[in-house]
Parts: sequence; structure tokens; C-alpha cells
Amino acid sequence: MPSNKTPRILNALQSINWYFFNLGMLVGCYVTRIPDIKLTRELSDGQLGAILFCCALGSMASLPVCPMLNEKWGSGKSTYIFSIVTALTVPLLGIPGHWIIIVTGMLLMGFCMGVTDVSINAQAVAAESHTNQSQMGVFHGMYAVGQLLGAMISGVLGTYHMPPTFNFVIVCIGSIAVSWFYRDGLYTNDEEYALMEQANSDNGDGSGTTICGTSGDGDNLSKDGTPLLFNSSQSP
Repeated sequence: MPSNKTPRILNALQSINWYFFNLGMLVGCYVTRIPDIKLTRELSDGQLGAILFCCALGSMASLPVCPMLNEKWGSGKSTYIFSIVTALTVPLLGIPGHWIIIVTGMLLMGFCMGVTDVSINAQAVAAESHTNQSQMGVFHGMYAVGQLLGAMISGVLGTYHMPPTFNFVIVCIGSIAVSWFYRDGLYTNDEEYALMEQANSDNGDGSGTTICGTSGDGDNLSKDGTPLLFNSSQSP
């Protein structure tokens, strides 16, 4: 029986954990500086509420787009690209100027966060299938840790009266670095399809077969533990 902790699985788990952490850090970073944004832009409560609502609108707009992107690129590529774009939208929230800048920033950030959230959770489901173990609690725990760190960074910089834009740029650079460094560990479109096929395949009597590359005789695993598209009894 192959080990659940093959190099490929460990690499995927590490990358997905960091991407969850990364997304949480961006959220914690900008939420903590909302009072400063309101103060520097002299926004009323109503104006601030309307601007924050733009983030929700952007997130809702991403929902019909996510399945198309994940089908075309795979959730791994969508996660990588939109994690970087999300990081780039955060500094827009602190740029002084016309209100249209922050509204645009909120809409874009909501949209990109929505795509990233759906895509990274699809990666998490693939990891659970690959390991045949529950991993979602750990992933979302990393998201919470990222939120805590992002809030701490913003809180410390805010204490020293650093402007929100400087704060957001610093976190943006760190977020892009994390996204780039851990991009190769995400599941590819072919790997996701293989895991889905193996999870949904008819196992017959259950002997000599593998589900999600984690049980059975391991004939549908490559040398590094990556699931192959076909079981050993099938031909391409």
C-alpha cells in the first residue's frame, strides 16, 4: 500500500497551506486599516458602507466566472494568477485621490478574492482526495493564522502612523513572493482530472484498485505518487 505522504502529496499540502495563509494575510491586512482609510478620506459611515459593499459585489460577480476559468486553466493556475492579482489590488485601497480609485479597488479585490477563494478550495478538495484524509480544517486554520499576521503587521505599522498605502505595498510584495515560490506545488489540471476520474471510477469488487491514489495496489500512481489518469486495468 503506497504511503499517503509521498513527495508529491507533501509538496501539494505545503503549497495549498501557504496559499490559504497568503489569502488570509491580505484580508487581515486591509480590514485592520479600514478606520484609517475612512479617516484619511474623510468618509461618512454611509460612504464607507457603500465602498465596502463594492467588495461583496465584486465577489458575487466572480461566481459565474470561476467555473469557466477552472475548467479552462485548472484551479491551480487560477489560484496562482488571481492570488497575485488580488495582492496587486490591495494597494489601490490606500491611494489618495478620487473616490473612483477605492471603489475600483474594492470591486477588483472582491472579484479576484472570489476567484482565488473558489480555486484554492478546489485545490483543497483535490488534496483531500489525494490523501484520502480530511485536510480542510488545517487549510482554513492556516487562513486564520494569515489573517492574524496580516492584522498584526497593519496594527504595528498603524501604531507608528505609517500610511495605509505603505502598509499595503509591503504586504503586497510579500504576498506575491509567497504565490510565486509555492506555485509549482499546486495540482495541475491533468492531476485534478485524474483524481476526479479515480474518485468516481467503478471499483468493481474493490480488489487491486486505487481510490484517489491512496489505497489498493498503487498501479495508478507514478513514481513520485502523482495519480495517473487511468487505472492499470484501463488503456488510454
